[in-house]
Amino acid sequence: MADAEVANFGDYPTARTLYDVGTLGLVRILEAMNRGVDLAGNPIGEPTRFVPLVSTDLREVATQEGVARLRAHVRAGAVAVVVRPAFELAQVEEAIAALAPLQVPVICSVLPLRSAEQAEYLHHEVPGIRVPEGLRRRLAAAADPAEVGLMVARELLHALPCSGAAGAIVVPPYRQRERAVSVLAALGVAELAGGRVGGR
Repeated sequence: MADAEVANFGDYPTARTLYDVGTLGLVRILEAMNRGVDLAGNPIGEPTRFVPLVSTDLREVATQEGVARLRAHVRAGAVAVVVRPAFELAQVEEAIAALAPLQVPVICSVLPLRSAEQAEYLHHEVPGIRVPEGLRRRLAAAADPAEVGLMVARELLHALPCSGAAGAIVVPPYRQRERAVSVLAALGVAELAGGRVGGR
């Protein structure tokens, strides 16, 4: 590796500036810091209070290799798994069933779609995201696809407690934070959401 890619200062002069550890290594570092030491076992002072999470998608949870990767992260200290956006309850239930052996909470991501074009892009171009064909057709035929996207997101959020999910993350489309607020408003938490998501 070229010298320019090595930090060459501080307590870890051989550390690389990028990609010195992967996600598994990062979880191990956070777990160690929560115990008050660095990865080498050196004291760092007061222990930190990080909450290490690991993310996954519908493609990964469907494979033994993917679940094995997540299991390694849990053993290293990850305390929950975040599943990237799903669009129907069956997808969430599928992921939760696959992750059950890990015995950690599963948090589902909910993304309110804004158009048929966005749905097609996510389905065909973003690995691990599956937008059901019926929903894609519904968005394409809708006079107001953005409203359909909000409705589907609200319905999924309402149904999540029945799926076994431990929680949810509402993911707004790029530069459209107010759509996350609109989804949360259906649960009666618009004021809280507006304070944390919709404004400063």
